[in-house]
Amino acid sequence: MNNGNRNNMNPRDRYYAEMRAADARRAEEARRAAELERRRAAAEERRRRAAAEERRRRHEEMVRRKKRAVYARRALLFAACFLVIFAIVALCVIVSFHMRPIELPGGDDYTFVYGDPDGRDGVKKSPVPAEKFTRGGVRYVDFSELAEYLSMTSVGGSGAFRYVIPGTEEEVRFTDGSEEAFINGETYRMKGKAVVESGSVWVPMSFVTDCMTGVKVTEDEKAQTVGFVASGTLAFTLKKTETLGPIPDGSASGQPSTDDPPEPEFKTDISGYEPYMNPEDRDAYLTLVNPDHPLDKNYKPEDLVSIVNMRQDGQRSEVMREVAEKALEALYIEMYANGFDGLGPSGYPISVMSAYRSYEKQEYLFNLYTQQEMANDPSLSREQAEAIVVTYSCRPGTSEHQTGLCVDMHNLASASEEFANDPAYKWLAENAWKFGFVLRFPKDKQDITKITFEPWHYRFVGRYHAYQMYKSGMCLEEYVASLEGQG
Repeated sequence: MNNGNRNNMNPRDRYYAEMRAADARRAEEARRAAELERRRAAAEERRRRAAAEERRRRHEEMVRRKKRAVYARRALLFAACFLVIFAIVALCVIVSFHMRPIELPGGDDYTFVYGDPDGRDGVKKSPVPAEKFTRGGVRYVDFSELAEYLSMTSVGGSGAFRYVIPGTEEEVRFTDGSEEAFINGETYRMKGKAVVESGSVWVPMSFVTDCMTGVKVTEDEKAQTVGFVASGTLAFTLKKTETLGPIPDGSASGQPSTDDPPEPEFKTDISGYEPYMNPEDRDAYLTLVNPDHPLDKNYKPEDLVSIVNMRQDGQRSEVMREVAEKALEALYIEMYANGFDGLGPSGYPISVMSAYRSYEKQEYLFNLYTQQEMANDPSLSREQAEAIVVTYSCRPGTSEHQTGLCVDMHNLASASEEFANDPAYKWLAENAWKFGFVLRFPKDKQDITKITFEPWHYRFVGRYHAYQMYKSGMCLEEYVASLEGQG
């Protein structure tokens, strides 16, 4: 019997032999597949570990870079702080040498001497502590005592004081904590703030030397005395403006016409502002507001926007109606083109000081001005004080500031008729109509408007009506009345 020859095997044995051979092949293939899978898994694990190691290395490098950047910033900040502190210390040292307060030899008190030192004038002496005589490097004088020596009439209280030169209408007003003094109605900025202490008004001594005549001031640092001697006619150097420049009014016809405005010529391309300067609905902005035509307490325009041309002095942003604000932007652009560039505290040739005011804001201002008038003259009743205030400020509900269509704008420290002598005002008087604005309270219309001349107050009515008012010389009250008459 030949067992190696399958052909000689019976079918049953041959079947089992083939099954064993197939099982052996499958086992070998499985072993090989398992080995390949093991090698693949090992390779994948090596790659995973290598990737993890690379990520760890990169993370550590990033952390090191961030730490170096933080250390660098800290070093830079430390160096900057050191330089700032060093500069401040250096500046303080310099200032201490050049602007240190007066050192008073022989004691803390100075002496103010009122009258002729030889005694012919009834000399009055008053000791003054050093901290009152010198404040922040500025010499101060007790103006109350000086005014008494000069026989000036004094009225004051609640932080506001007024002094009148006897036999004249010349006066000066001081307010506690303010650098502004009002001399004959004109604003003067002092070199320090007025200080009210125990009923006395202390002001910088430079006010006396710069703003007054008829009083001689002498100083003896060695003797620690300052002398004041009446030496002639007492007066203030700053006088109220008597003659103002003419206000161009185009035509003196005294009657509005129905002529369309001439096409304005501009030096710049402001055509994009044309729909605002010359609105399609030309009567939409002709609202008259005064004591006879008040606004409701709750009236507030819905299209108020911030004004671009604001004075950059820290005050809040003013707002006005969008059509008027855009027309105002065009006005400023054209002013630049006409040579009014970089003038005024805001960097604009003129800047907006006030625009929309709510009923409540106007009520607050009117009450404030009334209280100030009563403080300046305690003999006034509230009714009398209000009668004075209404000549320069409106009662709540009667101010057109509530419409959002007007602005107070100028290039002075504060509103003053002196602005009427400025070239910027003269340009406005001649050209404001082109942008839809009119001077609301002209000089020669006070009997009609009941408001004193305000060269800084402009009202938007649109170009058509602004031109008619400019050409006829009418104020808004006259113009609206003439239109109603035509109707």
